[in-house]
Amino acid sequence: MKKIIHIITLAAVLPVIMTACTDADERVQPSAPQPYRMILDASFRHYDGVATRAEGYTFQNGDKVHLLFQQAAASVSGSAVYEAASGTWLITPSQTLEETDDGSCRIAFFIDEGQTSGDAVALTQQTRIYTDVEATYQVIDGLLNVQATLSPALGRIRFHGTAGQKCTVAGLSFAGSFNLKTHTFSLSPSKFTATCEADGYTSYFYGAFTDPDTPQLTFVLTAESGLRRELAAGVMQPGTSGYVNIPTADSHEGWTLVNLSGGGEINFPAVATPKATNVRSTRASLSAGITSDGGGHLSAVGFVIATSHNPTRNNRDLECNVSTSFSSQVSGLTPLTTYYVRAYAVNEAGITYSEEISITTPEKNDDDNELDRDDWDRDQNWNDTQNTQATVDRDTYPADEDWN
Repeated sequence: MKKIIHIITLAAVLPVIMTACTDADERVQPSAPQPYRMILDASFRHYDGVATRAEGYTFQNGDKVHLLFQQAAASVSGSAVYEAASGTWLITPSQTLEETDDGSCRIAFFIDEGQTSGDAVALTQQTRIYTDVEATYQVIDGLLNVQATLSPALGRIRFHGTAGQKCTVAGLSFAGSFNLKTHTFSLSPSKFTATCEADGYTSYFYGAFTDPDTPQLTFVLTAESGLRRELAAGVMQPGTSGYVNIPTADSHEGWTLVNLSGGGEINFPAVATPKATNVRSTRASLSAGITSDGGGHLSAVGFVIATSHNPTRNNRDLECNVSTSFSSQVSGLTPLTTYYVRAYAVNEAGITYSEEISITTPEKNDDDNELDRDDWDRDQNWNDTQNTQATVDRDTYPADEDWN
């Protein structure tokens, strides 16, 4: 059971002076609303129900809460300001509150709210909105108490990449303002740019999917193209919290290249895991195949190789003739060394790398000086000893979504 704490209002007690008045005086001088010292018994519900991830909040001096008291004749609005020294809130509602021991009200609290203009409070994409539409209050002998549980009104999301990385995102809607008379806000779609901070994460953005029935995000690449993916149901529901990776071309499964001007969609290509045969001390034969062109045009296929995991085209790049199956000879290897190999394919959506395999070259022997008949018959880049490296500038693409 909630305790009712009685605090004296600020209404001044003035001596009564008897004077004559006219009917006109009585009509034009209604009683002014009186200020109250309000006791607020409020608790917070956390994002995902976990206190350590909620960034739990303690009211600070000067904080505001906005209230809408339900009364028989009409709703009464008011904003209360917290005074830390006394632990109470000062509020002057739009009209004097009726006495009640079982009143209902709505309450809203914003972290990082903007300016108040008229009956509207300005909000941003990063304003945390907490509300309780079933709060209760009592006014007894002019004393005001409010009880509320403040819960997140929207979901939140942030993006993960590398420090300083930027991404432009579409598909989310945000609240731009809050109406103090009706205690409502509307959501508007917005394309926004986020920047990863030193820890690799952007700050949180508070909103909802523009189309709740099709929860999807689009990472905007150019004015006409972007990468789009539908996320799981339940993401960005009020009180949920999570992040989406945006980093590299190595991890993009599930994302689709879309024409933002209304054209079609192109998926990333898919590449089978490569095979290595005839592994010798200084050379090996590689083969792989395309399992899907993604609905686009293949512009490049090949293999990448390095002595470290997850090689890319910035390592050694063995580009082949574009085909659904392709092969190559890699030479100039070092005996008794482990190499890591991936196949790749490129279309309009970007590049896909296959699963990685490893090969270990044996100790050099005299047989390595002779050509293998299979190698000769295929005539695939034999004596490829230039060991060139690609220096192509490449866009980074959003990676698989990780919703916590």
